[in-house]
Amino acid sequence: MRWRVGLLAALLLAGCDSRESSNPSIPRIENAWVRAADSSATTAAYLTLFNDANGPYSIVAATGSLCDDIQMHETVHDGALSRMRETTLLIAPAHGRLEFKPGGNHLML
Repeated sequence: MRWRVGLLAALLLAGCDSRESSNPSIPRIENAWVRAADSSATTAAYLTLFNDANGPYSIVAATGSLCDDIQMHETVHDGALSRMRETTLLIAPAHGRLEFKPGGNHLML
């Protein structure tokens, strides 16, 4: 089951390739996993996207063939309150990483 979860998460980001590459303009994905779905079949995917390129990498959408809808979400903190909201842009900085993790950026499936 774990390999399916990793495969699903690796395929979710449009334009990304999780395979090792000598081309630094192709981000790599590591530590991908999907939380078990609840009774409504809603769940979240998490991963770390590494950008080895000299410039930032913009993520504007996520797609996949195994679920009907994928939304990029970010968690916004306002004092003691936190809430998630859909976003249409997440950026992996040059020579940096973008984390999708519980309590932060994530993909809603």
